[in-house]
Amino acid sequence: MPKTPDTTTAQISQHLAKEQAELLDVVNAQDEIIGQHTRGGFYKSELHANGGLLRFAHIFLKNDAGEILLQQRSATKSNHPNLLDLSAAGHISAGDSYATSAMREMQEEIGITAEITPIFKRHVGTGFAQVFTGHHNGPFTPDPAEVKGTHWHTPEEINQLFTIAPHTFSSGLKESWPHFYTYLKTGSLPQDNYP
Repeated sequence: MPKTPDTTTAQISQHLAKEQAELLDVVNAQDEIIGQHTRGGFYKSELHANGGLLRFAHIFLKNDAGEILLQQRSATKSNHPNLLDLSAAGHISAGDSYATSAMREMQEEIGITAEITPIFKRHVGTGFAQVFTGHHNGPFTPDPAEVKGTHWHTPEEINQLFTIAPHTFSSGLKESWPHFYTYLKTGSLPQDNYP
C-alpha cells in the first residue's frame, strides 16, 4: 500500500475551505441544469429544498490481474472519513462534464491519468452518479488530504466485504458497487440506468 506524507493542520483547513467553496451545477430529475450553488451551502439551500440534485463521477479502475482499486479516505475528510471508497470519485464542478470531472478527480486524488469509459448513470441519494471504468496498474500518488491509502481487491473480495461489513464503505461505494459488480459478472446495466 502506498504511503502518504503527513499533512499539516493548515493544509487540511485550506483543503476543506476550497472544497466547501466549490461551485456545482444543480440539476432536476431529468439531469438538466437548473442552477448553481456552492458545495458547502447546497444542502441548506432553497434549490435543494425544492428537489435540486447534484452530479457525481464514480470511477472503478482495474489492473492487469482484474483487481479493482479502492481507496481509503483520509481521516480529515468532512464526509465518510477513513472509509473505503471507489478508485476515485467526486462532485461535478459547475460547467464540467461528467468525464472532465472524473479525469480531474483521478489526478487530484490518486495522481494519475487514465482512459476511462462511461458505463452507466444512476440516480443516487442526492443526485446522479455517472460510473466509469478504466485500466491502470499504478503506481499511485495519493493526495494525503483526500486519500489515506490505496488497495487492490478482487471483485469477489469487495463483494464479500460489502456483505459482511458495509459500514466500512462510503455512501458512493455502497450505491455503485452492487451495480458495477453485476456489470462485471453479467454485462448487464442497472434497470434504472439513465441515458
